[in-house]
Amino acid sequence: MRGEISQAIPLPAALRRSHDVSAGRLEIMALMHDLDGALASGQVGLARYTATSLIDAAVAVWLRERGVALPTFEHSTARARVELAMLAAINPELERRVSKLFRAALPLEAEPVRSYCRAVIDLVGELTGHIGDGLASSIRAWAESARATRDLCERMGVPVKDFYWAPSSADTWYSDVLKHAARQTRS
Repeated sequence: MRGEISQAIPLPAALRRSHDVSAGRLEIMALMHDLDGALASGQVGLARYTATSLIDAAVAVWLRERGVALPTFEHSTARARVELAMLAAINPELERRVSKLFRAALPLEAEPVRSYCRAVIDLVGELTGHIGDGLASSIRAWAESARATRDLCERMGVPVKDFYWAPSSADTWYSDVLKHAARQTRS
């Protein structure tokens, strides 16, 4: 979010965007944990559901990072419909790829669902800029965005709240998160 200032975006708007992106990356991280668990336990229906939720969350982050404000929705399917329309206006080719994954018909056998989930993880990595090792990448991406939001709060004199709680003199939370991500990569 450092580029926000050079783009002449007012700091309060930059902070809102940074917070929204960080919250979206937290959602992606949680969904990656859920997807790993569903795949490990052979719950193909849950894996499929979680994968489509991941697509939705990643598109929301992609749009927010480009300054597109998304309304709040009670259901992810409503958010996905609006996201697809917004995505089509900005990047029609990307919208076609996302739509194809959203609409993919899958049998209930494990291997086609695993293949689908790998394609979703690749797309999520592309959309979020953290291509690589799935869960570990999502953990690092959240930590980076949380740190950027915390730094922006501190520069603006805004009280640091929620998961930006670490005192400015201590980067313990950040290093702990990165250690956890490294463990995820090895497992």
